[in-house]
Amino acid sequence: MILFLYGTDVDAVRTKTRALIEKFKEKDPQGLNLAELDGDTTTVKALRDASEAMPFLASSRLVVVKRFLQEASKEQQETLLEWLQEDKLPETTVLVFAEPGAPDKRTKAFKWISKNTTVQEYKAPEGGDAIAFASQLLGSEGFELVRDAAAELVSRVGDNSVRLRNELEKLMLYVTAEGRTQITKADVEVLVVGEVHDEIFLLTDALARRDRTAALQLLHRQLEKGASAHYLHSMFVFQIRNLLLISDGLSRGLSEQAIAKEAGLHPYVVKKTAQVAKKFKEGQLEAIHGALARMDRSFKTSQVDPVLALDLFVTSVAA
Repeated sequence: MILFLYGTDVDAVRTKTRALIEKFKEKDPQGLNLAELDGDTTTVKALRDASEAMPFLASSRLVVVKRFLQEASKEQQETLLEWLQEDKLPETTVLVFAEPGAPDKRTKAFKWISKNTTVQEYKAPEGGDAIAFASQLLGSEGFELVRDAAAELVSRVGDNSVRLRNELEKLMLYVTAEGRTQITKADVEVLVVGEVHDEIFLLTDALARRDRTAALQLLHRQLEKGASAHYLHSMFVFQIRNLLLISDGLSRGLSEQAIAKEAGLHPYVVKKTAQVAKKFKEGQLEAIHGALARMDRSFKTSQVDPVLALDLFVTSVAA
């Protein structure tokens, strides 16, 4: 049996993978019939040897290979496909391909695995989907999430579904203690720390200072934490739009209070962001906004790897 777990909901894929391993360990606590392989270091030969081995004093083996479709070379993926097509996997082996993230769906290996195995795709709730997800979960528990509270929550948490659930549980406990069932934007602002949003602010500041090293480090720290390239792109767009609004207000001689009122932003956000806006040269923010729009079009037509596109974007802006 072959099980294929993948999707942009990175935490869900990892949680499911760990659950399968822990469940198997209940029957095999010493791990005699368990093999865990990493796609960036393993070979098809090692995978084949682990998979075709017969179980030792047990009825089955579990072989888990992580991120093979995202990390292995083209040659290794072609060799994998040849082996899978030979159909030599013993009935006693459960082979799991765990791909947290977005493997290239255009490859022959992905197409074969997605058509000939048991597939479980986990999509991260983004934007409106994340808002609907949060509202539905709270509604099932008898709570109401005010619309602007939902938007604020998603802007702070991003597409990390595990953290989104955790923050919702925290919010439910908080309003219950106050004898309420309605969650407001003020509740979110008090309880939920916008980690991703804050780091995007720091990243944008690094771009303004042309500190390429710091910018790339901040970008990849978010990717390593599970934020998708598409989500980070949307956060860049959000940040640059705010910078454009504030920069325009400053150029017209408006006060920070007036800018906040006109742009519909919190005065603290305007005060903090204005310091960064002043570091960009005239016309630079417009050029960055145009580059982000072109990146969005390339995402939709699959013309470029999203992570590579972000790397090139950060490198060019901070040059």
